[in-house]
Amino acid sequence: MKLDSVAPESPLPLPPGFTDVEEYVDSLLIFTTSSPILHTLCGGVHILDFLTRSPDLYSSVIPASWRQWFAHVDVQDVLDLLMREDQARLEEAAKAGRQWRGHPPPPPSLIEYVRSVKKHLLNREFEPLASRHGEARSNKQIFAGMNPKKIHEVDNFARYVDSLASDIDCHNGHCVTHLADFGAGQNYLGRVLASAPYNRNIVAIESRAHVVEGAKGLDVNTKVVKKPLVMRNKKLFRARKTAGRNEPSSTPKGGFGSGIECENSPDNRVEISDDTSVVGKTHAVGQSDLEPSRVDRQGHDESEETTQAGGGTIQYIEHRIVDGDLSSVIEHIKVPSHANSSQRETEAPAVAYECGSRTVTRAERTEPVTPGRNCREGYPVVMVISLHSCGNLVHHGLRTLVLNPSVKAVALVGCCYNLMTERLGPPTHKLHRRRHHPRLDATAGTYDPNGFPMSERFVRYKYRVIPHPDFSLAKSCDEKALAGCESSEFQAEAMDDTSCDDIIEGIRLNITARMMAVQAPENWTEGESSSFFKRHFYRAVLQRIFLDKGVVSAPPNQEDDMGCSPAGSSWGLANSDGGGTAPIVIGNLKKKNYESFNTYVRGAVEKLIAGGGEIAEVIEAKVGNMSDDEIRSYEQKYWARKKDMSILWSMMAFSAGVVEAMIVVDRWLWLKEQACIKHAWVQPVFSYALSPRNLVIVGIK
Repeated sequence: MKLDSVAPESPLPLPPGFTDVEEYVDSLLIFTTSSPILHTLCGGVHILDFLTRSPDLYSSVIPASWRQWFAHVDVQDVLDLLMREDQARLEEAAKAGRQWRGHPPPPPSLIEYVRSVKKHLLNREFEPLASRHGEARSNKQIFAGMNPKKIHEVDNFARYVDSLASDIDCHNGHCVTHLADFGAGQNYLGRVLASAPYNRNIVAIESRAHVVEGAKGLDVNTKVVKKPLVMRNKKLFRARKTAGRNEPSSTPKGGFGSGIECENSPDNRVEISDDTSVVGKTHAVGQSDLEPSRVDRQGHDESEETTQAGGGTIQYIEHRIVDGDLSSVIEHIKVPSHANSSQRETEAPAVAYECGSRTVTRAERTEPVTPGRNCREGYPVVMVISLHSCGNLVHHGLRTLVLNPSVKAVALVGCCYNLMTERLGPPTHKLHRRRHHPRLDATAGTYDPNGFPMSERFVRYKYRVIPHPDFSLAKSCDEKALAGCESSEFQAEAMDDTSCDDIIEGIRLNITARMMAVQAPENWTEGESSSFFKRHFYRAVLQRIFLDKGVVSAPPNQEDDMGCSPAGSSWGLANSDGGGTAPIVIGNLKKKNYESFNTYVRGAVEKLIAGGGEIAEVIEAKVGNMSDDEIRSYEQKYWARKKDMSILWSMMAFSAGVVEAMIVVDRWLWLKEQACIKHAWVQPVFSYALSPRNLVIVGIK
């Protein structure tokens, strides 16, 4: 089978230098597990430790030759080197000894590290897909409420999903009847796909009732469906209103004598299970009249479909997604009479499919094909889609393919990797420069079978962790420690018991690494980067204040247990035994609080005190009485370190592109490991400049 419209030539968007996916995956795994500095920058350090550790975090993590070069260039020059400089030209200039922007060329080991990271970053170049409907476009009114980024995402992904579903109809024999949107939210994507020119049948799955109601309101506001007409007996209504203004009324929300039941009414919510309910009726998009829903005594929605052939529908289902099992959802999906028709304009006329025990051609087939079931009219054939599913939702979406016979394909775009759970538990090796944090233990100790990694290849992968040298103490090891960043020979050279821990099985990414993977440093403007560099600096200095005032416990020295944190030491409140409790989380403050360090400290302290509890009492007693001059003195004392911290953060964000590649490749490998999956690929579907989480993962039975 060849999917003409959307399938890429390569199942992974390989970076330049690779033509074979297996070669790329092997190289990615070796580099990720054998580069000490990558391992440290991606999850091994945290910005809150920048001004509180001894020895200094910056000098112990960054090689001396790098620090010397960074001292002579601007932060923006560093960002250009990492993200925008032509690598071949840079290497050529370094070999020739030519200056770079008026400065000596970067150290060879830094150039090599940048090259190794870039070598393993997935290609994010986006080529817009031509619509199969020609010049026909969605009504602009449907995009109401969306910002330019959302419009770009919805417009391009709707076109992609429609073309993919049409290709599946033509070439794979599944004849997709419904698109199930995982975590539909306000249903921006579904609303566009249900409307002209796509006219698809949408099942919007969302767990939050108020979000569903908001989405239904947008359906009306964008004129996708007509506003329900409420008919009242005005004389009776006014009489009762006058007579019983203050008396409780048993009248339903739809009004007196209403011919249409209010969709917010409890009687119009069909309970399926504890976590699932069909909300209201199925909206037939574009129809001239909306019939009322009818709910029988058994609680099943019997709303009639009056959609015209070729028109789309929207059905909202309130469901809490905890795994990939959609059986309770699929059994309540309504199939319009035209949905399984073999007369859809996108279908090819003569393709053979297995149907029960016999083979039929498309011309003969009038109902969907479901493996393991007899073909029966009205049974849905579903493709699960999702636009920026957070955390494990992508994992659940992928698993719908193997847990639900009716699901024939998936097309999912993920985001918020920090919300993923961890499958394998805490690593057996130690993060020497990471102090203990309760969240690290809580997330790593979940052992969630739905967490990362998904693929057995990542779960069974064996490697040795090469300790990151302390560059503040052993400057002579700079080049050797980095010379073999991606070299299996370098890894083998350091396999003796004195230089590395025991063999590790399974790839792990802690929450800090996953949090950094959602950064988009290539999109940072000078103004934006300056703003959040300042915010990170303010937070790091405030952490130093907390340490000096006894709010938090002191981090361990490098000499303590090879840099490992003593039990209980954390970013949380200091206890009498030197340990810590829950971490101090400040979160976002008002814009005015970032105007100066003084306003930042005042705003943070005010927020922490307002939160109440033990933290509030300690903060008020130890920090609340600080004078403006004392606060200003901290800023002045550490201001010179702001550049170093900005460079470290930039290196962390740049390196974390490899972490995102690992997450995406793991999901693709899981699809390839499933016997029922015939096709699987990953490709960009948005412009990285507008939407950096732009990779869709596709799986087809």
